[in-house]
Amino acid sequence: MKKQLLILSAFFTLDHDKKTGKIGILLGSDQPILMEGIQQILSSISNLSIQDQAETIIELIKKIKDPDYDMVIVDTFILGSQATDNLKRIKKQSPFLPILVYQTMGDDDNLAVRMLRHGADGYISRSSSTNELIAAIHKVAGGRKHINNRIAEKLAFEVDLYTPKPFHHLLSERERQVMFMIAEGKTMTQIASDLCLSYKTIATYRSRLFEKMKMRTNTEIVRYVISKGLA
Repeated sequence: MKKQLLILSAFFTLDHDKKTGKIGILLGSDQPILMEGIQQILSSISNLSIQDQAETIIELIKKIKDPDYDMVIVDTFILGSQATDNLKRIKKQSPFLPILVYQTMGDDDNLAVRMLRHGADGYISRSSSTNELIAAIHKVAGGRKHINNRIAEKLAFEVDLYTPKPFHHLLSERERQVMFMIAEGKTMTQIASDLCLSYKTIATYRSRLFEKMKMRTNTEIVRYVISKGLA
C-alpha cells in the first residue's frame, strides 16, 4: 500500500508539471547570496520557478512532503558534515523527487562522487557557468543525471579500480608468454628452448603464474585460456 501511494505521489507531481508548464523547485540553502543569485538566474527562464526555500535540513525534509515540487536544489552547507546520511533522509521521505546538489565551496570531486552514490541525481559546483546550472536543472528534473566530465572520469576510474580483473591481467609479459605456450601443449623443455632460457627459469615463471592464477595444473591453464578466448 505504501509503495502504491509513493507511485501515485510521483504521478501527481508529473501531472502538476504538465498543467503549469513550469519546473517547480524547492531551494535548500542557508546562504542568502546564493539564494538570491540562483533566484535571479532562474527568474529569467520562463519554465523554471522557485516555489519555496528551506534554510535547514529539517525544514527541507518537512517541506518535501508537499507533492507540488518537481525537484530540489540543495547546497552542501545545509547537508552538513553528515551529507550522505541527509541525502538518504531526503530520498526516504520522497524517493521520486530529483535532487541537484550545489557545491558551495570549491570543487571537491570526492564529495561529488559520494553525493552521487548516495542519492543525488546531479551535482554542480560554484565554478560552473550559468548555462550549465540551467542545463543541469532541466536534465535532473527530466529524470536524467547531471555530472561534469571530470566527475564522470573519476566515477569511471573508481568503477575500474574496484572491478575484479581477470587473473591473467596480473601476469608479467614473460609469465603470459609461458602461459600461452603451456596452453599450446608445449613441455617445459620446449618452452625453455624457444625462449632461450634455462629450464629452472621457466619452472620459476610457471610457479609464479600458477600462484597468481590460483591454479595447480597445465590442464587448468588450457581451460582458462580457451574460456577467455585468449587462444
